[in-house]
Amino acid sequence: KEACRKSLESNSTDSIFLCEEAEAACCDNSNDRHCKCVMYRQMCYDHVSEPSCELAAESCCESAYGLSKSPCLCDFYSHAANDLGYESESKAKHCDKVPATTSTYAEQKKL
Repeated sequence: KEACRKSLESNSTDSIFLCEEAEAACCDNSNDRHCKCVMYRQMCYDHVSEPSCELAAESCCESAYGLSKSPCLCDFYSHAANDLGYESESKAKHCDKVPATTSTYAEQKKL
């Protein structure tokens, strides 16, 4: 995971390969369908940065709640802003599309 995180932060061309290796090492023998989300979310929480948090958001919301991932992404970015101090332009982009009462990431976070 550390190699993946460092490669993301340095914008390395090896990022995809290293992150896929981390996914395989952490999740291949796991029955947890949210394993990738948990792994990337931990990277974001432990080392708050745009590359790791953006990848965490996409990973945690990839199994899409219907056609739009915006509610999940809005929740993720709101949580990251409130609890981690991570501000992203993505938050406004996704939260502008979602009614204030919608919640999806918060429910998944409990896993």
